[in-house]
Amino acid sequence: MPNFQDAIAELAQAFDATNLDEIILIALGGWLLGAVLGKLMPRLIVGRTSRRLSTARRQTLDHLIAGTARVLVYVIASILILSLFFPGSSVLTALGLISAGVAFAARPYFSDIIGGIALLFDDHYSVGEKVQLLDVSGYIEDVQLRYTYIRADSGELLIVPNGEVRVIRNFSRSSFSLASVQVSVPREQVAVALRALRRVAAQIYAEHEDIIEEPMVLSESGLLSSETMLTVKVKAAYGQGPKVRNHLITHIHRALGEQGIIAVPQATPERATVPINTADVKAALRKKNEL
Repeated sequence: MPNFQDAIAELAQAFDATNLDEIILIALGGWLLGAVLGKLMPRLIVGRTSRRLSTARRQTLDHLIAGTARVLVYVIASILILSLFFPGSSVLTALGLISAGVAFAARPYFSDIIGGIALLFDDHYSVGEKVQLLDVSGYIEDVQLRYTYIRADSGELLIVPNGEVRVIRNFSRSSFSLASVQVSVPREQVAVALRALRRVAAQIYAEHEDIIEEPMVLSESGLLSSETMLTVKVKAAYGQGPKVRNHLITHIHRALGEQGIIAVPQATPERATVPINTADVKAALRKKNEL
């Protein structure tokens, strides 16, 4: 089998004897064929199943299939060009040497491509969905063979290599959104607050079609002290959490106010916390007793 020095010598001799026009013709033909197949293959493969796919998934597959087709054509064109320089078995030797060198130097590149090909078979996310990849979150704008392009909420375009993606958090495929509210209640008012919150939970469940299951009123911590944290746990349809939470806070304010409990809401992304001002509660109770 020829060694490395022999392969280099044959390469130099072949380059002198090879018509440069053949190299240009193969390279140009490969580029044109890659462009044509990049447009044609997505239509042939995805077009047959387009009715069963969402628009976002179809766009994602179009980009990935087009990129894969172009890469395969470029690889074949490269092998054909090498065959002009190396006769017979020398092509395999040169191809092996070049492949080993390229694979070692471009491991991240091939890792990204393999990750992109895996996305062809795994429907983890699609164009238009909101995801978190690594420490990056935003909306998917494009998925290509090497990179996924994400538009952050603040407007920046973030580019994530497909080979680096290990954990995917897909917000757009959540089955529900939390719209829970917490209320910190003085110990002497727990029973009154529980009855009021249960009435609110039943009322809002009857009024809101976006609530997917009956709300619960419970103490998640289970701690008993001078104040007890009660939670109205609500599951709303995905994306409807903020609207349902605002409605819930309004009802809780009204119900607690009728019982002489004054609350000031402090909303968080996942839930709203309603702490009770103990001084205001005692003043309201004294006023109620005087009446």
